[in-house]
Formats: sequence, C-alpha cells, structure tokens
Amino acid sequence: MNHSAIEPSNHNLPPISEQPQQPHLVSEKTEQEDGRPQLAQTQTEQLLTEIWASVLECGSIDRQQRFFDLGGHSLSATQVASRIKHAMDIEISLADFFNAPTLAELAALLDSRRRQDVHAGLPPMVALPRAGSFPLSFAQERMWFLYQFAPDNAAYHVSSSYLIEGPFAVNHFQTALNMVRQRHDGLRTIFNYENQEIRQLVLEAPEIDFRQYELAESDAADSEARLHDLLRAELGESFDLVNKPAWRVAVIKVSDEKHVISTVMHHIIFDQWSAGIFRTELFAIYDGLRAGQPVVLEPLELQYPDFAGWQRDWLQGETEAAMLAYWRDQLDGLATLTFPTDYTRPPVQSYNGGLVIRELTRELGDSVQRLADNNDMTKFMVTIAAFSLMLQKYSDQFDIPVGVPVANRHRLEVEPIIGTFVNSLVLRFNLDGDPTFIELLARVRELTLDAYANQELPFEKLVSELVTTRDFSRTPLFQILFNMVNAPFDPEPPAGTQTEAVEFDGNVSQFDFSFTVLLDEYREYPNPVIFVDYCTDLFDHATMVRMVEHYTQLLEQVTADPNRPLSAYTMLTEAERVQLVEAWNDTVAPYPDSSCLHELFAAQAARTPDKIAVTAGERSLTYAELDRRSNQLAHFLQAKGVGPDDFVGLYIRRDLDMVVGLLGILKSGAAYLPLDPSFPADRLAYMLADSQASLVLSEEKLLEFAPPFDGEMVCLDRDWEQIAGFSAAPVSSAATATNLAYIIYTSGSTGKPKGVMLQHQGVVNFLTSMRARPGLTADDTLLTVTTLSFDISVLEVFLPLTTGARLVVVSKEIAADGWLLAEAMARYDTTVMQATPVTWSMLIESGWNGTPSLRKVLCGGEALSRELANKILERDVELWNMYGPTETTIWSAVQQILPGSAPITIGHPIANTTFYILDRQGRPVPIGVPGELLIGGDGLARGYLHRPDLTADRFIPDPFSAKPGARLYRTGDLARYRADGNVEFMGRLDFQVKVRGYRIELGEIEHVMDRHPAIRESVVIAREDSPGDKRLVAYYLLQSEQTNPTTAE
Repeated sequence: MNHSAIEPSNHNLPPISEQPQQPHLVSEKTEQEDGRPQLAQTQTEQLLTEIWASVLECGSIDRQQRFFDLGGHSLSATQVASRIKHAMDIEISLADFFNAPTLAELAALLDSRRRQDVHAGLPPMVALPRAGSFPLSFAQERMWFLYQFAPDNAAYHVSSSYLIEGPFAVNHFQTALNMVRQRHDGLRTIFNYENQEIRQLVLEAPEIDFRQYELAESDAADSEARLHDLLRAELGESFDLVNKPAWRVAVIKVSDEKHVISTVMHHIIFDQWSAGIFRTELFAIYDGLRAGQPVVLEPLELQYPDFAGWQRDWLQGETEAAMLAYWRDQLDGLATLTFPTDYTRPPVQSYNGGLVIRELTRELGDSVQRLADNNDMTKFMVTIAAFSLMLQKYSDQFDIPVGVPVANRHRLEVEPIIGTFVNSLVLRFNLDGDPTFIELLARVRELTLDAYANQELPFEKLVSELVTTRDFSRTPLFQILFNMVNAPFDPEPPAGTQTEAVEFDGNVSQFDFSFTVLLDEYREYPNPVIFVDYCTDLFDHATMVRMVEHYTQLLEQVTADPNRPLSAYTMLTEAERVQLVEAWNDTVAPYPDSSCLHELFAAQAARTPDKIAVTAGERSLTYAELDRRSNQLAHFLQAKGVGPDDFVGLYIRRDLDMVVGLLGILKSGAAYLPLDPSFPADRLAYMLADSQASLVLSEEKLLEFAPPFDGEMVCLDRDWEQIAGFSAAPVSSAATATNLAYIIYTSGSTGKPKGVMLQHQGVVNFLTSMRARPGLTADDTLLTVTTLSFDISVLEVFLPLTTGARLVVVSKEIAADGWLLAEAMARYDTTVMQATPVTWSMLIESGWNGTPSLRKVLCGGEALSRELANKILERDVELWNMYGPTETTIWSAVQQILPGSAPITIGHPIANTTFYILDRQGRPVPIGVPGELLIGGDGLARGYLHRPDLTADRFIPDPFSAKPGARLYRTGDLARYRADGNVEFMGRLDFQVKVRGYRIELGEIEHVMDRHPAIRESVVIAREDSPGDKRLVAYYLLQSEQTNPTTAE
C-alpha cells in the first residue's frame, strides 16, 4: 500500500514545495560597459521580465542575468513555467532552466517553441457545473482506498501545531476559519458512492469541527507532556469522510498570552502546499477582522473538483501510455531495497511511528550550498546523493530506489487551491562502479531532471501498472522517502504576535522511514534541521538517532572533499570506533594457555578418580579407568611412531571406545582425524590421503566398510589385548599447546573438502570460557549426540571430562530418533545437552515436552529461529545460542536467549576472542550496519592443511592488534552489531550453507555432479519448504541425447 502523499504527519514545516531546489549558478558579468543593466529588447523578454519579477519579488532584471542567481529554485521555476503557460500557452520543463539559464536565452527558447510549436498544449482547465457530485482525482482515489482499508489510520492525517504568543481573539479566529472554509471547496467536501462509483460532494456551509481546550496551570515539564498528549489525541482521532469534511482545528489555551493552534486535515483534501495557503489566508483574514478592515482576497477561478475532472479527462490514452512507457523503462527490474531493520517486518504495515529531530549547523548548510554552486547542482541533488550513499552503505546494494515528493502544481490556476495535488516519484540511484561523489552528482542530476520531465503520471497509476502482487507489509516501489523543503510560503504571524513551532511525536509513519531536510532559513526554523519519521515496528529510536548521525557524517565528508570514490567515505564516528574496536573487544581473561587438552583431563582424573566419567548404554568408566585405558592406548601409539602434529584417524561407532580413542590419540602427542562411518567411502579416502595419516583406530565390525587405506588399521576391540599390555602410567609426549589437537574436514568449493588444523591452545581457551559461560559443573550430566566429524562434538566430549561431570554417549540411531533420544535424556538424568536446531525440532515434533532433570540447552550449528527458541523455552530450560566457525575453534560467541519476540543474537565474543564487522574496504562499520564478521584471538586455527593460498586468503593480518603475528579469520558471515553490543548473524556472503549443522559449499556438490558424463550443468540450492526442514535440492541439465543418471550414480 502507498499513497501519493509524503508530508510528515506532525511536523510544522513551512508549506513545502515537495520539489528539489534547482542550482544556484555562478553569474557572469551582466551589465553594459557603462554599468547600466541590459533591459528587455523583445516583447517576449518584457513579458518574461514581468513574470520573473513577480515570482522572485525583485526589481529591475538584466536580460543576461541567470534565473538561479536571482534566488530561483525548483518551486519558483515551476511557478514561472505555469505563468508562461497561462500567458503564452507554451510548455517548458525544469530542464529548460538549465539549458537556457538567462532571461534572454529563455525568451529565445520561448520564441523558438512558439514558431516550431514543439510542445502541444495541454487541454484547458475549466470550471465544472457546481450542481451534483464530482469525480475523485487519482490521488484522492488512492486515499479513499486506504481509508476503506484502515479508517482509523492517522498516517494520512496532515497536522500542524504552533504556538501564538501575544494577544489572541478566539472569536475573530473562528470567523476567519469560516471564511477560509467558504473560499475552498476542498474544506467543504464529503465522499460517497453514486452508482457504485465513489464521488466527492461539496456542501454549502458545513459546520467546522472547532475545539477549545485550556491547560490547567502546572510546572513546565508536566504542561508540555499534557500538551503533547492532547496534540497526539487530536492527530490520532479518525475522520468520517462520508458525513463530515475531513478537517478540524483546536485552540489550546496555555495562558492568557499563549495559545497553541492545532490543525489536522485528512490527506484526501489537503497537502503541505495547501497548509501554506490555509495559514496565509487565515492569518490575513484574522488580522483584517481584528483591525476592522476586512481583507478582500483575489477570487479563485477554479476549485479542486475542477482539477480532478480535468485530470481524469486528460490523463488517458496516448498521454498516459507515453508517461507509463518512461517509468516502465526506468523501473524495469527494480528490486526491493533490503535495508537492515531491528525487528522482523510484520505481515501487515501498521504505520506505528516515531520521530527524530536533529538540528544541523549553519556551516554544514553553507557547505552544501557551496558544493551545489560550484558544480552546477542543487542542494537537493547534493543532499539526496549523500542520502543514497548512506542507504548503499547500510544495505550493501548499489541499486537504490528512493521516493521523492513533487508539488505537482504546474498550472497557474491550481497554485492558490487547497487540495491534494502532491505526487510521488521513484528515483532509482545507481551507485555501481565506485564513482567519486562528483561523478555520482552528475548521475543524480541527469536522473532527477529526467524524472521531473515525466512527473505528471500519478503514482497511483504507476503502482497499478507495475505492482501485480500486493504486499501488505510494505509500501510499493519504495519504502524510504527523502524530501527537501523549499517553501513558497513562510507566513507572517498575526500582527503583534510571534509564532513558534510545537513539535511532538505523533506516533505515525507512512514509510519504513523518511528524511525531511530543511537547509534554508525560515521564521520558525532559523537553523538547518532534519526530521526523521520511522516505523517503530521496524526500528528502535536509538537506531534512527545513529542513522541521522551517520548521514550527517557523510554529508560533512562529501562536502569537504567530493572528489573521493564513494568507498572512501565512512559513516563511522570516532566514538563508535572506540566502542566497536576497543571496548567491545576487551575480552582478555586468564586460562592455562600452556596446557594441552589431554592434560586438563588428566588433572581432572587425578581430582575425581572414582567418579563416573563416561557412560554408553549400560557400560561406564570412571575417571581413573578412562585415564588408565587412554594411557595404555597412548603408549601403544607412541610405539607405532606417532608424535606431535601427526594425524591418527578414528573410524569408530559411538561407544566407550570412541572416548578412549580420542584421549589416547591426544596423549600420544598426535592429533585426531574423525572419520564418520556414515560418510561416503571416497570422501573418507580423500581425507586419509590428504592428511597423510599412517594409522587409523577402528573396530572389527566396521572393517568391511572401511575406505581404501594403505596405512595400518588398529581395532580397539580386536586388538585391545595387545594394547592393554602397555603401561597405564601417565604418558610423556613432546606435544605443546601450539601443537595440533585435531583436524576437521569441511566442505570446499573446488569439489574437495579442506582440512582445518586446530591447536590445543585454542581448545583449552574455549573450554575454559565455556565452563564459565554458559557454564558446567561437576554435578552435571551432558549427553552427546553429535558426530565427531562436526567440531561442536569437542564441547560435548571434553567439557564434561575436564570439569568432573559425566559424559553420556548415545548411538547414532538413538541420536537420530526423537522418541528414543527423549527416552535416553530421561534415563540418564541429563542436565545439559547440545544439539543443532534440527535435532531440537525433531525432539519437539516427536512429542518431547521436556526432561525433568534438563536445566540447560545449547543450540548451534545453524541459525536458531525465534519460533524454535520459544518452543524450547516452554520446556522450562535455560537456552543458549552458540555461534562459531570451525576455523576459530568451535564456538566464538554465546548468548542466553530469553522468552519473547526480541531478535535472536549470537551475543558477545568469548574470552580472548575479538570480533570485527568490516565493510568491503576492511573498515569497521557502524552499529546496525551489516558487514563481514572477522574473528581474532587465541582460538584461530593454524590454517588449512596443504592449502597455503587458501590459508592466506582466509586468515589475514590483524590490523587492530599490536600483538606480533596476530591474525583475523574472514568468516564470510554477514553480521552486525546491535546497540547493546550483541552481534546479530544475518546470513552468508557466499554460496555456503548450513544444513543440520554441517557447513556445505554448494559448489562442491555442483563440481561433483558436473563430472558425470550425462550432466551438462547443475545447480544446487538449500531449500526450506517448512520451518526447520532445510535440505539440499539439485537441478541439472542433461547433455544432448543422454538419459537421466540413476539414483546410485
């Protein structure tokens, strides 16, 4: 849904032009040699001199003077054009004021147009018979539709509130209101159906909805609060368009010398230009009544219904088709701007709004003017170009649609009429190619002039033509609006008084957000100011305050140095930089950084030797038993020649021997290579060959399924008698904290997985941090469900074993069955469990309603939805969201999730870990702005095995650290900081996906499929047809004359 109107609903802006100001160009010498001005030389020049003097309110005009040098802008250019049309029946455009800037040049252009009859004239606008009803204009028609859809919606109420300080006569004011009402049909109009067609009917003298209030005396703060409450109530009260004219006026007495005037008009009869007419005429009549000298206003030739009828007759057939053709071409392929919001967009737009007001310095306003003057641009072009740059940096998109209002009063006859004329244009900014700001301005100038040459097409027509599917959650074609105020009216206050704007938050917003910029000086706004209306369903107030600061920051930079490429400008303030780079990365905490993982277990076994360490089925091992068995295995492996940074494969089912094997490998000084028996044999064979593992631990039942392997295969069941012959005494190895603990193979884009090498130091830091937060105690029982090939299993196995808790291992079959898993959780009195969202969804879908002993749920591996989070929390547990790539050691951030509707975040970095969210140039982005998340600290992997180029690409020097050799890992994850310092994960920057916790490069699957002789081309996507049920789907094209591959193939 949208509208053709754009006025802020509760700002006392000067009645705005809704058109960009045209450039104030540098003048050339215009006087004759003797210093006398060059006066008009032709009849056309004389006529043009009179028109310029009338509109610009200036005296003698030199024929070589430029229109913009005399103070002209887009509004006054439109007024000149309408007067030329009225006097000469010749159409000129705003672009003509650029092409023929002097009076003499414009006169010559008019003479040429008259001779060549270049532009066919518009049909005349005539007064319609006053009997009966009238058709609606296109803008009114859309307003009526929106009223029918939401009659109580105040987003389309145009409000103005101002304080009159000085003597005030309510009786004269009310009489003046009646006289203005009788002067304008729009103020006496109601709407109703005739023969199933909505029509407007002008009443003779309907009663004005006039209210009077008096604020009781109280302290200033309380008085202001009650005044704002009253003004909000006035703004929010709905109108009855069928039975009464859609406007009301309230006079609020604050004291004998202070009165606040509130006017609220429905947009179906009123726009901001109308506000200028209304207030100017009202004050003139009021002053005349008080002085006893009635004011005679020039009679109106036409009324709004005449315009509506004219517009209906004119805008059809070839005229409409030509305009539609331009906009259809201009907006072809336009995508919705994906702008980051604080909250999920509701399915139906509510128009709930908030307001931010920011006063700018006069120096900044002057800087904008200078940049415009020096480059043949307008202030509008400068400010909206900077606005589009801000939107690009927030969205990381380069095709930026922005709504812009235009006054749409091109004819002299409609200038003094109260009604809704304003139209909305969609300006589509192209910021691609990293141009300089000056180059962007050139693009903006061309775009703006072309759009204004085609501005007459009602926005409603454009929506009907281009929007085929209605989306009730957002306005069509654009959701963000920019407006720069140029005021044709700056009404004088009533004689003997002063006026002051009364600003208040009207709690409404027509768009996601809109910026209204005033740079010129007005009676009630002497300094530049920005008004921002925003949707509170989407944004926090603090977010919009920061956004205005970011916009101001950009405006200051582009005006100071407009010749830099767009990528060189930054929105980040120094205060934000300190907060993001330093304060929120102050994560230093002590941990045993010289210890190895297995040494933490050995120390725990010495503290609690008789406590149950691990249970699988009906079998258990105490800490002492597990320590002894793993020592024996370690001695055995050392005897085989295994040592630091060697890889030993573990191809085994989930049982006690799995845990013995893990600890035995680590104690030997080697690193373990998990080999999941469910993985394809060729993938496992590649991992063995790439790692150059010389030995694999397995079990006899799996030998027939084992991948091809030239090294030694040791079965922990079959060969245990031999292994048990080795000493159970503590093992000494040469491994240190910087040696490898394990290698995990993740999906690779080349078709081959890549091995990520993780060191003991990172794992020890991780476990130390996890023990504190989310927290685990010696009294806990943790049930592990995750395959060893997924690195989150490291937490499940080693956190309990280094804390003194009990580890419970269940089979793959139990872990994959919701009912069996729920039964196991209850049977073993599980207190803590970690799993992916898919597993938690499976449990809930199987009927699991919680486990009495379960107190803490850890969820990670893929994005956690708010819906699933709330379902888990209903089971009376503490829920933690876990985030981290394999390359930074399991989880790098954790966050407790509370019930409610707040967005899910990944929280803060864990101990000794740093987060940086950077733009494409590697610079920190401000709070709320998405960028790539880079992770530093002690958890970083050594790199990718045998992949130095990839390691150098993903692990880069840390420019924010003074520590020698410090690195950052480029995650490829899109994230942003929220105002509280929590980080929000927003998706991927590449084609990588996560399915059931596994990180998958879609390109790897496509690479394998494309090698099949029958397949010409393939595409793989991750599809989620129902929430939580994400799966991979492959599409392919066959080679000519080939049959479909079989499922086995």
